[in-house]
Amino acid sequence: MIATLQLEHIERRLSMDEVSDAEWLRTEAGADDDGQLHIVNSWRYCDSDIARYGAAQVREWIAEDHSRYYSFGHSWGFVDAQAVAVIGVHFRDEKLGTLELSSACVGGIESDAPVDYYDELTDELIEDLKQQLTEQGLLVPDRVQTPYVGTVPWLVEHRTL
Repeated sequence: MIATLQLEHIERRLSMDEVSDAEWLRTEAGADDDGQLHIVNSWRYCDSDIARYGAAQVREWIAEDHSRYYSFGHSWGFVDAQAVAVIGVHFRDEKLGTLELSSACVGGIESDAPVDYYDELTDELIEDLKQQLTEQGLLVPDRVQTPYVGTVPWLVEHRTL
């Protein structure tokens, strides 16, 4: 009994990234004895940014970051993206089941990133996956369906190809 494998489609899978956090948006700042702004702890800013852009600009950026930090998990979050090949397993005229082969997973994508960013990123993942499938001897047509699917419906419904 020899089964044949046939690529059915490649999915652009999006799911919530449960690992990443937004701590990088937090900045602790204070004032020196002379009242000058000083960065105490930050992943984004340092005192040289104050010298280069001015205290008012850095305060504005910190305020924007803190606002985004506190909205994390409410109005935005992080997303994982992955390409998944769905492959039918056939014996004669009967489909026995499916196999899934996945690309690398890219996480930490801001959920409100532009649609074009998701398209470009998943296009790259799909191309890598197609190459892997071809190297394994699977026939990959030039045009294959690549729908968005996932556990983040509000993201998936706006992203169709």
